[in-house]
Amino acid sequence: MPRRNVQAQTEQAIPTSQQEEIVLLRGFAQLLAERTAYMFGVKALTTKMEGQSEKERKTLTAATKTVTDNLTQWIKEANITEYETALQTVKDARKALADKQKPIRDKITPLRKGMKYIDVVAVPDSIKELANVVSDPEVKKRLVVAPAFKLSEWCSNAIASRKKKD
Repeated sequence: MPRRNVQAQTEQAIPTSQQEEIVLLRGFAQLLAERTAYMFGVKALTTKMEGQSEKERKTLTAATKTVTDNLTQWIKEANITEYETALQTVKDARKALADKQKPIRDKITPLRKGMKYIDVVAVPDSIKELANVVSDPEVKKRLVVAPAFKLSEWCSNAIASRKKKD
């Protein structure tokens, strides 16, 4: 019984401003744990996919190597039929590999989308939310989220400035 009283006193001793910070930190930890689980899921499924499609990958590699090794000879001899046959073999091997990998790729895709969402949206939003709640000014300075660099905007600005120079 005394242990429960100590625990109750400890819970009351935490200021309300820090309670929200603790909740957000726990949520952030769970968010990162979820992302890590997605990452390991992708890794495991990729390993499984590589094992299941080993035969098809070797077939594709051999077909591609045949084209690479014989291309100069086919050009010298002007042998278009063998070249087209070899290209068709490569095309068929790629299709067989894609068909073999499709069921597992369909499982990997949502995991990768989840990871991207967490990286691009959830983590920056969580950091911003945490920065609004943190009471320590030194910690608050380090929780600033920089704006995302957008290549398209940079290109359009560079083109516009170049046009002004001309």
